[in-house]
Amino acid sequence: VDDEESPGVLSNSFLSPVGLTLKKLRPRPTDFIEANRLLHELDSSYEADKKRQQVSYTLANIYSALRARMQDYAPGAMRQLLQYFVFDCWIGNTDRHHENWGLLIYSSQKTPDSFYRLTPSYDHGAGLAATRTPAAKHEILRDGIERFYEKGRSALYDPSVSGHKAMSFRKTLEACFTFERAQFGAANACLKIARRICAIQKADIDRMLCRLPDGWGFTEIDRKFTLRYLSHSRDVI
Repeated sequence: VDDEESPGVLSNSFLSPVGLTLKKLRPRPTDFIEANRLLHELDSSYEADKKRQQVSYTLANIYSALRARMQDYAPGAMRQLLQYFVFDCWIGNTDRHHENWGLLIYSSQKTPDSFYRLTPSYDHGAGLAATRTPAAKHEILRDGIERFYEKGRSALYDPSVSGHKAMSFRKTLEACFTFERAQFGAANACLKIARRICAIQKADIDRMLCRLPDGWGFTEIDRKFTLRYLSHSRDVI
């Protein structure tokens, strides 16, 4: 929990107070640094407390911040993060701002130097129009899921475009593939996650949704909306 007014959850599996698992004698992460701090370290003018309309939140700046902290491990972390962004475009996650990913800090009593790894993907609560009521989702289905998807935006910005609108999901997908090709010669990481998403069939999604407990309040409209949304966004990818 961050504080009483702004609760948050960090999985217990992320951190270990000991820093070493006794069973396998493997280092475990002992601390966590959010991306906003990384970006502010890189550029003191970066507004670390500003989650929205953060025009400096770009793929290039993110990679520079990772390289400054992780050195040789930065390319692998960046490729993994690009996969998170592609996944966000599938589920319609609008909330991957600079406090919804970061680096785990690993240390142990046997090694004096700390090292860093990208956090697992977390906080997908803004995906799949989770804050919309069934009535609102019914209207979206009536007007067309395609139209709704095109309005969706990630938290990333395009440095070549002025203004305070983050990139659309479609533009974010293009930017991730383009960035990986430009930096690493090929978009292998983006292609890997895209192929895994595209291998998921409509029937697979429907079976998963049918397994949700009745007590969760997941209505038939919620099911139809989720099925249509994930099927359409998969086709876009």
